[in-house]
Parts: sequence; structure tokens; C-alpha cells
Amino acid sequence: MRRIRPLMLLVMFFAVLSLGVSGCGIHYTAPNAQEAPSQTEEKHVDPNGWSAILEAINKNQTVTKFGMNGNLYVRERGRTHLSSIYGNVILPDQIVMSQSVDGRSYYIFQDQHSSYYREDGAWRPSSRVKLPDIWASLERLTKMNPPTVYRLKDQILISSNTHVYQLEADAVPLAGFPVPEGKSVPTLYTFYIDAKTHYLMKIEMESVSGVDDVGTFVTNASIQFFSLNDDNLKVEMPPELKNQLKEEAKRK
Repeated sequence: MRRIRPLMLLVMFFAVLSLGVSGCGIHYTAPNAQEAPSQTEEKHVDPNGWSAILEAINKNQTVTKFGMNGNLYVRERGRTHLSSIYGNVILPDQIVMSQSVDGRSYYIFQDQHSSYYREDGAWRPSSRVKLPDIWASLERLTKMNPPTVYRLKDQILISSNTHVYQLEADAVPLAGFPVPEGKSVPTLYTFYIDAKTHYLMKIEMESVSGVDDVGTFVTNASIQFFSLNDDNLKVEMPPELKNQLKEEAKRK
């Protein structure tokens, strides 16, 4: 049985971000308006912002099923790399997810009984995949010294009003996004917290890094969660995989 390649799942972000951390001396700087494609927004210091973020992180520890939509943008040497994921997760090990890495598509399905991945149009059995512990990685943020937190204008995400908070701090290995060991990586974090449920609904991360003999790396990443602990959320076998298995059974 073939093992899924490292590009699969959230670890695809490791592969893309490794473009900026291997083989070169790296000097990290905080994001700025000229390098990072971010918008200037009105904001003010919120003395209760850090407490609100910690409350949301703790609330998410109770989530066992959720949908996820992630995007990663990296620019280096005038080239742009884009990656994305979209799908459903039921902890600890069920997932159905589509992925795109620089325009190439991958899919994975894993329920309690079977595991498959799709590449180049065909589904194949795979060894079981160990999913990254997203909530445990979020908990790493709680170990930081309380930073200055800014409150931004509320935003609507999937019909829900969210309170938006922003802070700058050294990066932590968060939700599958890697950080070079021993390096300080100033990163701009933006947190979107549901105004009613207090769940953390979205995280955005921005950083700019200067690499010796290469130039500037711009990295933007976001993870949005939806249908948290929704009983209607399921991990179901994709219709294409069902049809393929039926055709294979007929030929036996």
C-alpha cells in the first residue's frame, strides 16, 4: 500500500514554505505595507483583546468536527506560489479534503475504515494519515507573553459577525505552518472570533523574510474554520471514489 506523499494534507504548507528556509541564510523582518499584500485598517489598542483570544483558543479545544478552508501565498524571486485546502475533519483521524499546490490538485479521503488519495485522476489506497493536532498548536499561542492587541472593525464570516483582533509576535508552529528552528520570525496575526459562540473562526498570518543572495520572501497564510461541532458535518466517501470502487468490483 502506497504512502501519501508529503504534499498531502496540511503538510503541503511545509513543502511550500521550505522554499524560504532551506540552504540560505535568512533574516526576518516584520510585515510592512510595501511587501505584504495587506490592507491598512482602522484599529485601536484593546486591553481585553488578549483575554478574548485566549478564551476563543480554549473554546476551540472542545471542537471535534469542523470544516476548514486554508490558503497559502508565497512570493520569492518574482515568482508566486499558491496552495489551498478545503474539506471536513472529524477528530482524531477522519478527513475528506481537496488540495491545490501551484495549480495541481490532490484529494484525500479517510474514514474509520479506509484511506484513499487521488492524484492524476485516479483514487488509490493509502496508509492511514496522522492528522496534525490543530488545537494543540493553537494552545502554543497561550504560552506567549501577553502582547499588545489591537481591535479592528467587525467582519462577517459565513453570515456570522466576528470580532477581529490583531497582534505582532514571533511565529509559533501553528496549525501545520512551520517555523525554522532557532529563528525569530516576526509575524502579524489576525484573529476572527465569533461574536456569539466565541469560537475562533479564522486566523491570518503575514511575514516578510529577507534571504541572503535571493531577496525577499513574502508569506501570507490563512485558515478559516466553519461548521464547528455541527452534527450535520460528515466525512463521506466522494462519489467519484464510490463509482471507481464499483467498477473495480465488477472487473474482479
